[in-house]
This record gives sequence, C-alpha cells and structure tokens, in this order.
Amino acid sequence: LQRIIDVFATVVLLFVVTVQTYTLFDKVVGTYRDNVLTFDLRLPNWPWFALAWIGDVSAVVLIAIRTYRLIFNPAAMERDQQEAKTAE
Repeated sequence: LQRIIDVFATVVLLFVVTVQTYTLFDKVVGTYRDNVLTFDLRLPNWPWFALAWIGDVSAVVLIAIRTYRLIFNPAAMERDQQEAKTAE
C-alpha cells in the first residue's frame, strides 16, 4: 500500500512540475520576444527565466527517473533508502 501511495504521489508531482516547466518556457519565450529589460541596468530578463527553466527541466528529469524506479525497480529504491538511513 505504501508503494502505491508513493507511485501516485510521484506521478502527481511529475505532472505538476511538467506543467510548471511548460508555462515557464512560455514565459521565457514571451520575455525574449517582448524584449523585457530590467529597470536600472536595461539588461534583458529572459536569461534569468531561462536559467530557472533549466532548473525545472532537470527537476522533471529527476522526478521521471524516480517514478520509473518506483514502478519498475522498487527493490533498488528500498536499498537506497536503507543505505541513506545507515549513513545518517
């Protein structure tokens, strides 16, 4: 039962972060197209949004890997959790 709850929670998290990543990409494209600049230094804002988008993409990849491992290799996940507990 615990595994089913973990898989469900991770799939929901993957969906939410994927939607967030998509909308942030739209924000990157919009600020680039509209040439939005900072107020004082007149620097473009889009590189900062792009940096945040790259972080979101890496989160989606890591959550997808976790979801895959939870579904198809739960024994490895349990081993990793046991090793983390002994390391503490």
